[in-house]
Amino acid sequence: MSFKMRKIFFLFPFYISMLGQETLKDTIQPKRQNLEEVIISATRNVRQFSSIPLPAILIGEEEIKNSGATKLIEILVEQAGIISVPDFTVGGEEGIQIQGISSDYITILIDGVPLIGRNSGNFDLSRIAVNNIKQIEVVKGPSSSLFGSDALGGIINIVTNETLPNKLSGEISHQQGSFGLADSNLSFAKKNKKFGYSVFLNRYSTNGYDLSSELPGKTVDPYINLTFQPKFLYDFSEEIKFTQSFRYFYQNQNIYNGDSEEKDFYSHSLINHKVSENWKIKYELYTTQYNSFQELNFSDNPNASQKTTFDQKLFKPEIRINYNPIAEKNLMIGFGGNLESLDRNLFKEKVKFNSNYGFIQYDFYPSKKLNTIVGVRYDQHSEYASQLSPKVSFKYFIKDNFSIKGSVGSGFKAPDFRQLYLDYTNSTVGYTVLGKTVEKQGVDLLNQNNQLLNLYIPINELGGVLNAESSTGYNFAVSYKKNSFFTEINLFRNDIKNLIDTRILARKINGQNVFGYQNLNSIFTQGIEINSNYKGFDKVTFSFAYQLLYSYDKDKLSLISKGEVYSRDPETLSSFLIGKQDYFGLPNRSRHSSSIKISYNSSDDKTKINLRVNYRSKYAMYDTNGNDLIDNFDSSFVNGYSLVNTSFTQNLSTKLSLQLGSRNIFNYKNPTNIPSLSGRQLYINLNYNY
Repeated sequence: MSFKMRKIFFLFPFYISMLGQETLKDTIQPKRQNLEEVIISATRNVRQFSSIPLPAILIGEEEIKNSGATKLIEILVEQAGIISVPDFTVGGEEGIQIQGISSDYITILIDGVPLIGRNSGNFDLSRIAVNNIKQIEVVKGPSSSLFGSDALGGIINIVTNETLPNKLSGEISHQQGSFGLADSNLSFAKKNKKFGYSVFLNRYSTNGYDLSSELPGKTVDPYINLTFQPKFLYDFSEEIKFTQSFRYFYQNQNIYNGDSEEKDFYSHSLINHKVSENWKIKYELYTTQYNSFQELNFSDNPNASQKTTFDQKLFKPEIRINYNPIAEKNLMIGFGGNLESLDRNLFKEKVKFNSNYGFIQYDFYPSKKLNTIVGVRYDQHSEYASQLSPKVSFKYFIKDNFSIKGSVGSGFKAPDFRQLYLDYTNSTVGYTVLGKTVEKQGVDLLNQNNQLLNLYIPINELGGVLNAESSTGYNFAVSYKKNSFFTEINLFRNDIKNLIDTRILARKINGQNVFGYQNLNSIFTQGIEINSNYKGFDKVTFSFAYQLLYSYDKDKLSLISKGEVYSRDPETLSSFLIGKQDYFGLPNRSRHSSSIKISYNSSDDKTKINLRVNYRSKYAMYDTNGNDLIDNFDSSFVNGYSLVNTSFTQNLSTKLSLQLGSRNIFNYKNPTNIPSLSGRQLYINLNYNY
């Protein structure tokens, strides 16, 4: 960190606090009284959700509870344009895509601060329990102008419960389900004159499941995890308010031939200083550490074992200044730093990244019907060139019930620790992931040990250099609302240069894959998103969402146009030219995805019935006919499928409720390509409020 930055933070030793999370008492709660739905992360200020000029999804507390979800991944994959992908993160660690952009480029936040610990590429969303979540905010498209280079594809911000009652109150719940699922939750909170606190505890366990009885061990072995989240508030005065929150997560898994554990801890200090009616300053200090440990024992040599350690740390101070002279104008200036390190026994030495950054955003109304937001962020990195990330967005209200909005933003992402240095084999499932600098040596070693069945990438093409990525994203939407009907159509396009994406290098004899990383020279994803909902009969609500996605490598399209790409007939083995209509697109991208939700609430609000149907069309895993792209003649396609979830909730009294439900009610399974799908899950949930 530069001398200037050190000096600034030295001058504010006690004012260490927040940017993404708004003030708990004076900012969020009073505005909630006047606004139906508000969103924080889209502009890093509290905004009415219906007024923001950005493509976003807001998942409320009621929807979360009605779904019966126990983990974040379960509720996210039911949203439009958000799909799970079966990359190498299987067994509960599947990744997600937003507008065809993989989860490597989606920042995961809790109350505005980022979570770390991507052991195998995707952030394991099953680490996040949902019972204390007030709402989930998803902002689609590049968000680097506010959140930095890891937000090329968007952000997901989890906003935890902040309501602090004057007397002690809380909630106790327990869910019991298939495969030994046991999910217990306890939360309580209280606010006195100046001091308040809230506590959330979660215990989750499962017996796992087995989709391949011929292989040793289970597809997912039994595990247990614990989450503890306390939060404390103190009002020094009407002008200065302090919040201190912690999160501790622990998981232990008894794998087939060893033991595995994960720990995740953060401390988040926040002060909101109201200097005057027009000036507010927020100070934040965030520190977090994630570590995992895995030990494998070998039956043929009881004295031999293999240990894998992973220890990542992030220290993040930040200051934000808001100038709000009138309701229609807000100027925000922020600056901070990231000090990140990773110590892993698979690396030769401990590696570090340091960066300083600053950003500015102006949110204003040039006219009564037009809202415009202009912002830019500057990042100075210890290992890579400095980067500017600008963004412009607008929303124009043609009529009270009819509006258009659009945004253009750019972003940047350098190769991370994992993409460069990772050498990881998942002992639970058996897949292997190799960073670019070690992939050639890793494949050679697997081959020497007779662990490979097929090699998909020639050995002389392994290794080399990964280049940094840059992106420009465009969104344009039309919204219409009349009475109980609402619909929005959003056109999007993301142009990305040097995209770092996963690819399958080889197939192992255990049926799992060896994955590596590659630059796709110039790719784009584009399509249409449709979101509609209708509340009819005063009791039933219908929601429909659909995404049409096209994702291509521009260089491959050029080669096809030049008549230089051939495919091979699997029966005659004869080669033939392919046309643009034969080029399917990038791996793990479905052309169509949709969701339908139907919910019923009785007039006395005692009975609730919820039905959700999620569809994903076919997609391909990798090239199988040697032309280095996925065409309609490849044999790695996964057929389209639908998942149906349902729940029934009955309020037995004003404080006690019972919920019955099923996930994947028609028991869809695909052990080879989607091992994260266990099959049908039945559950019962009992909830008591006090």
